Amino acid sequence: MKPAVLAVPLLCFLGFALFGCERSIEWNQRTILHFETPYGPMQASGVIAVRFGHPTAFSRNYLIGGGGLRSQVRGEAVVADFGDGKVLIALLQNLTPALRTAVYHQQEDVAQSSHDRNAALRTSKAAAGHFEPIDVARQNWPKIVTFANLSDPTTIKLVDPNRISLVIGDGFTLTHVTVQATTDPVTRGNVAKVLPCFDSREGCVTPYQPTPYGHPLGLLLGGLGKSSF
Repeated sequence: MKPAVLAVPLLCFLGFALFGCERSIEWNQRTILHFETPYGPMQASGVIAVRFGHPTAFSRNYLIGGGGLRSQVRGEAVVADFGDGKVLIALLQNLTPALRTAVYHQQEDVAQSSHDRNAALRTSKAAAGHFEPIDVARQNWPKIVTFANLSDPTTIKLVDPNRISLVIGDGFTLTHVTVQATTDPVTRGNVAKVLPCFDSREGCVTPYQPTPYGHPLGLLLGGLGKSSF
């Protein structure tokens, strides 16, 4: 093998050994969906573990594609069970960055942060220590889905968070969404309680099939839960 071909992996190995390719910040994060119902306030919540990888100076300067922020999540979607087969599920896709994004927009130096390579790392550290609830901006709310038949994932449909009464019934509204860091463990089992087929893989129509572009069923892949980083 030519020396030039060996140079790139060798450089990466030496750089990782000496400096590391990224600095990771991890925390457990609770999301709470706040509802008003005909019977009074109601909440649905869940805890996920998130990890944000921040490139080191070595990675930014010497590795191709090594300058980006990388996020990972472990846990499951947030389930709101209203009974009688009426369920709303907030998918993972938008939950992962929710706290970090909210903290970012609270920072006084947000306007200058794009020019500061250490700002992203500071934001993640601030999020990891933010144990008080913080509102998620409406445009950053998680995608919410429901199912006409809980035993058939192909009956999934997106729900307008501003009009959940069309799915759940008159008098039900989603008023706000909050997130916070927590020491509580990652939530397990709530999705399987309402969608048992995703746990057993039996007695239901499989969701793992080709779907048209933009079909809500495509959101399920990775949107309901992940067991590890």
